[in-house]
Amino acid sequence: MSIRVWKIDRQGILARLEEGARERGREADILAVVLLGSMARGDCTPPSDADVLIVPDRSVVPFHDRIPRFQPVGMGVGGDVFPYTRGSWMGPCGRGSSSLNARGRWLGGGAVNREEDMELKTVRIEKPDDVNLILGQAHFIKTVEDLHEALVTAVPGAKFGLAFCESSGPALVRWSGTDPELTDLATRNASALACGHAFLILLRGLYPINVLTAVKLVPEVCGIFCATANPVEVIVAETEQGRGILGVVDGVRTKGVEGEADREERRSFLRRIGYKL
Repeated sequence: MSIRVWKIDRQGILARLEEGARERGREADILAVVLLGSMARGDCTPPSDADVLIVPDRSVVPFHDRIPRFQPVGMGVGGDVFPYTRGSWMGPCGRGSSSLNARGRWLGGGAVNREEDMELKTVRIEKPDDVNLILGQAHFIKTVEDLHEALVTAVPGAKFGLAFCESSGPALVRWSGTDPELTDLATRNASALACGHAFLILLRGLYPINVLTAVKLVPEVCGIFCATANPVEVIVAETEQGRGILGVVDGVRTKGVEGEADREERRSFLRRIGYKL
């Protein structure tokens, strides 16, 4: 008795699919060509077929009548095609791009909210070591004036510079301050961030703890990312629409857990600088 063993040529099939997807991707209305199922996951067996999702931007043709147009040929394996429009895939079906990236293998086409449409960057806040900063998010053009008033009310004679990234209309960096050097520095940092509705306050001769409550109570302020004298890197997401702050890297990586001697030094330090009796 002889036994015949079949082996599926997955790499060859993928190569043919990708070549076909490139051809489809040249069509203006095709946003995505995605391989689904076991062929995409890599656990296919000889009986497996290829399930291909094709996303045209829109179509007046009923779903089943679209299939002949997109049915792949010459793959070396059987297959089914699912020609969902952008609206039916992203809308009522509730699947969208997260399931494409998690379950499928991207073959070609344009983009349906793919992760690749977002670029992550880090922007370092440039400042002298003796300058503290407060980085936050607000929501209205009068943020600059209201923050200025809050700071000078909380600490009369405070030296600071602040800048706010407008996110509509002319989308300018709005600025104010009592110290020209810090104001110029805040403006340049805000320009580098270019993240809608972000604000940056730079402080000299005082600390965030002296003014942070007043800053938080400004009606336009939505939240605070950090308040520190440490080196800060801002994690920025950039899309076709604009830029936004995802978070910050405040200082260095944690090195360990304090011991008893460290606890005693912490308590002593706070009393030396006058923050504890």
